[in-house]
Amino acid sequence: MRYCGKEIITSLHMTKTSDPFSVKRTWRERLFSWPWRPWQTTKMITKQIPSDEVYVFEDRMMMHPETLRQLQAELKEHTNEDQKRRFPGLY
Repeated sequence: MRYCGKEIITSLHMTKTSDPFSVKRTWRERLFSWPWRPWQTTKMITKQIPSDEVYVFEDRMMMHPETLRQLQAELKEHTNEDQKRRFPGLY
């Protein structure tokens, strides 16, 4: 895909980690885990979420596909507003 003469590259690997949060471990997980730590009752979980960063090179832009969808929605919204402003009688 191209935009303003630049090639847009999407990558699912462009993610960042969310804030860690704790989750209770089940009895099964506590008893049958390796290394064995049955007294440890919680575990810390971090999730990977899409990064909102856009890397711009000379003739390329690199971003996560979700970021591209958000960018396209914003551009579509702005073009609709511009058309309504230019041609007020049509809309």
